[in-house]
Amino acid sequence: MNVETGSASHAPSGSHWIADEETQRIAETFVAASPYLGDIAWSQVPVGENAAYLYGFSGELPEDLEPGDPLPEGCRWSWQLSLTDPSGRDFRLHHGQVVSAITKVVYEGDGRQDSMRAFRLGRIEQWYTEPADSRRALKLGPEAAVTICQIALWDKVAFPYEDENGPFGTGRMDFFEEQR
Repeated sequence: MNVETGSASHAPSGSHWIADEETQRIAETFVAASPYLGDIAWSQVPVGENAAYLYGFSGELPEDLEPGDPLPEGCRWSWQLSLTDPSGRDFRLHHGQVVSAITKVVYEGDGRQDSMRAFRLGRIEQWYTEPADSRRALKLGPEAAVTICQIALWDKVAFPYEDENGPFGTGRMDFFEEQR
């Protein structure tokens, strides 16, 4: 079990930490914009500096522990998303991975070198630098959510989001158009 440290959801008022609710909204947008994903399941898991003790040696949570139950000091409940890719491989996505991917995008880019980088990543960079109260009211679009979550899962953008109503045409090329 991957146990994240930190408590962004319970950050002091006025802090700039990215909260669970913000990363969950990004993950929800990613799922909605990614029809190739399957077996999607949301869950609540304990995270934090003492969460590993809850999982014990088996790596499993006690059967009687339910989401929302009180947790030991240094722990909190957070979201986790389980999914499969088209090959059937299982993946898990959680708050800590999304925050790490956002940080990577802001400081390193998305791994693609082209002239559209600033246009593609500018929204994420601006969102990241907004004051916390303003940022929490803003919603990143599907392209940003897909970029962030794919970097979190695969360390690259494997399937770029292409809006069929986007400013540059009719969306992605369909190599099987004549068969549809």
